[in-house]
Amino acid sequence: MKRNFCLLMASDLFPSCILINNAGLQQDAPLTEMTLAQWNLVINVNLTGQFLCAREAVREFKRRGVVPEISCAARQDHLYEFGP
Repeated sequence: MKRNFCLLMASDLFPSCILINNAGLQQDAPLTEMTLAQWNLVINVNLTGQFLCAREAVREFKRRGVVPEISCAARQDHLYEFGP
């Protein structure tokens, strides 16, 4: 999975400029009835999966270099312009 994600991020055919981390799952159960396996599955998908995707995306974005026109976070001179 990581290899496929990295290949897609670095692809010249589909150059990614943003990452939308939108994966998640829900497994409802009362606290006293939820198993550790259920808990671990939710944590792995909802947190670990998000972390891994974001980490690889940032590595690729850094490899390409900062594009201030795309990332407002990269524009230090406009960092505080988002007020009312």
